[in-house]
Amino acid sequence: MVKILHVHLSGDISGAQRVSLDEMQTLSQEFQQSMVCSKEGRLTEQARRFGVRTHIISSLTREISILKDFVSFFQLYKLIKKEKFDIVHTHSSKTGFLGRVAAKLAGAKKIVHTVHGFAFPSTQNKIIKSIYFLMELIASYCSSIIIVMNESDEKIAREFLLKNKKTKLFLINNAIDVDKYNKDKDKDKDKDKDKDKDKDKDKDKDKDKVFFRIVMVGRLCEQKNPLLLIEAVKDLESNIQVDIIGDGPLKVKLLEKINQYNLADKVNFLGWIDAVEEYLYQYDLFVLPSRWEGMPLAMLEAMAAKVPVLSSDIEANKYLIEKTAGVLFEDNNCEDLKHKIKDLYSNVQYRDNIASKAYQSLIKDFNLVKRTKILESLYLNN
Repeated sequence: MVKILHVHLSGDISGAQRVSLDEMQTLSQEFQQSMVCSKEGRLTEQARRFGVRTHIISSLTREISILKDFVSFFQLYKLIKKEKFDIVHTHSSKTGFLGRVAAKLAGAKKIVHTVHGFAFPSTQNKIIKSIYFLMELIASYCSSIIIVMNESDEKIAREFLLKNKKTKLFLINNAIDVDKYNKDKDKDKDKDKDKDKDKDKDKDKDKDKVFFRIVMVGRLCEQKNPLLLIEAVKDLESNIQVDIIGDGPLKVKLLEKINQYNLADKVNFLGWIDAVEEYLYQYDLFVLPSRWEGMPLAMLEAMAAKVPVLSSDIEANKYLIEKTAGVLFEDNNCEDLKHKIKDLYSNVQYRDNIASKAYQSLIKDFNLVKRTKILESLYLNN
């Protein structure tokens, strides 16, 4: 039995945690899995359902704190040393640094890190940027394997971080269980065929009656850039409705903007939803305005639900759209986002073509079973 520890920051579920949770669920029984994070939450609850042992280190924080980071590092070291894990698999920048260094000193046989988008290239503050870069550089010397999910991060890793020739770098596409997201979409489309015909016959009349539903899924933080979506939709047609699935530190600011623009009837906050696959198929358009990403799981989820995707043209999003199908708008450009929403709003056939092409590509190249087999091979053979 191979003992593996997954190291996370939060006990809640966002993109990085969802990726790891899918891996935990599909890994073979020859792995005895444990996980550590900062607090109890939906991640720990779901992980335990799959037989994963959970550990809590409450001092783990997103922000840099010398005291808390030292305590977290020491606790991680003690845990890895005591449990004698064969493999330590870390995620995200902060826990990726602490976990890899602690695992190296504790004598873990193999140390794997998944990059969910490097933080340092897009960080504006030069001091923080330097700190994040130094952390990644030091941690790379402690890594057996670094996994990236797009070509941009692969290029950054090769150019700046692979100073230790023993460290191996692999680009592995993110992946999801496609069938889970698709179960209701075709039924829903059949029901709406007549409605779509009516739209084509009398668009002006129908626009007053039928909502065009946009959804965004993600943590409400600067990285995901949800404020841009609010700015873009405030002057669009009255029957365009936006649902935001997620939570985070920007929620208060978003609510202030919604009140300022009188958008209470147009924008809805649904909070975190575990079974997002039960909701996605209902939407006409998925929008992701992120400033940086590894490979956005939420985009894959939308594609699996056959919802057309509109995203910022950052490298990770561009990579995914090129591999599948979708529409890009200029990063952080509100006017371009607004223009692209209008284009998609007015062209049902265009949206359907995008959704269908993306779905077919997903089945071929972003299969969860395929990704898990690759991961198992890396764990056992490299």
